Amino acid sequence: MFKILPYSFFLEDVERKDKKGNVTIVQRQVSENFYHAVIYLIFNILAIQMRVEMLSSEGRIDAVVETNTHLYLFEFKKGRKPKDAIQQIWDNRYAALYFLQNKQIVFIGVCFTAQKRGISGSVILNLEDVETYLAVL
Repeated sequence: MFKILPYSFFLEDVERKDKKGNVTIVQRQVSENFYHAVIYLIFNILAIQMRVEMLSSEGRIDAVVETNTHLYLFEFKKGRKPKDAIQQIWDNRYAALYFLQNKQIVFIGVCFTAQKRGISGSVILNLEDVETYLAVL
């Protein structure tokens, strides 16, 4: 999905000042938020409502997609492993916000790589499988 975008989309200009006040412009790779925004836009174009940055008492869920039968909890990570994303959803008890809705809860961890400018890995797990997955890895 990200491979079709030009390399320059993945860079941002940043001003740096030295001690004398001289300004230089350097380029750095975009943050995790860039990838997050692209995925949000794709869901939006497909007319699938994705709620982003959902606050809980333990943190902030990157994204939630709700259907009639399922709740999909997304966590995005740049330069990390999908397990780290799943671990964050689990540790911060994001699913607890939705227990009373009587829907199947699905954890989705998506990781991005700056070097290859794309998705480096993903994991999709039903709530009841998360504990086993985290114990094995």
